[in-house]
Order: sequence, then C-alpha cells, then structure tokens
Amino acid sequence: MGAEQPTTKPKKPDLRSISREALQGLDQEEFGMIYELACEEEQRRHTLRVFTANATQLQADLMVATGLPKPGVTWVAPTRVEETYAVGQIVTFEGKLYQSKVPFNFARPGSHAALWELYEGALQDAPEVEVGEYVPPEWAGGHPY
Repeated sequence: MGAEQPTTKPKKPDLRSISREALQGLDQEEFGMIYELACEEEQRRHTLRVFTANATQLQADLMVATGLPKPGVTWVAPTRVEETYAVGQIVTFEGKLYQSKVPFNFARPGSHAALWELYEGALQDAPEVEVGEYVPPEWAGGHPY
C-alpha cells in the first residue's frame, strides 16, 4: 500500500489579469465561478449607486411623511431607522448644537467628526432639511434579480 497522494485544487485564475484568452482557456466550472462572482459584484455596485443616489432623498421624504422636526430638537438615541437624523438636521446635545453630516445618522453628536459638526449659527437661521427631487434607480440588466 502506497501513501495517498495529496489532492491539490486547481489554481484559481488571477482575476486582475483576466483577458479574452484567459476566459477562453477556462473550463465550464471555472468560467461559471467567475461569471457568478462578476454578477454578484455588479449587483453590489448597483446597490451602492442606487442607495447613495437616493438615501438622502428617501430620508427627507420619510421625514416629510412623519413630520419634519424643528431645528434644535434634543438629540435622542434612535432605535428605528425612521428616528435617525438626516443630513443637515440640527439637534441639541449636552447644551451644544450639532448638525448631521450624513443621512441616517444614529451616532451620538460629538462622537465622530465625520458624522456631526458643531453648529455655530443662530437657531432661528438654521436651514430646514432639504426635500429635493427623487432620483429613480438605474436599471442594470444581465444578472438575475
């Protein structure tokens, strides 16, 4: 009885240097794997494009539907997505005014400079949350939904 030879998996192709020749040299299983990965990546990128393009507007629409808060309301930790803070929304926290820099902001004001900034203006001059135009999602075909 001889020792069993270790089985080695076929080497995965280097996806950074994919070419027409490399694709044509793949067997059906390898090609299927790459195709599936490419479809998943396209869906991920599509989701990011659509969400990024519409997140601020969707939150503004939600706020209009539920009632726009007045600038300077006391910050309360959100427990649901509808309670998060919108871009430009001004809240009072620990005696200071903060303005949200991102949509769907759930962080405590002052906890991170990328999420909140101190609002130095007068509260009566504070801008309202902007309600703009809806941007419909871009259709991306060529993959299963």
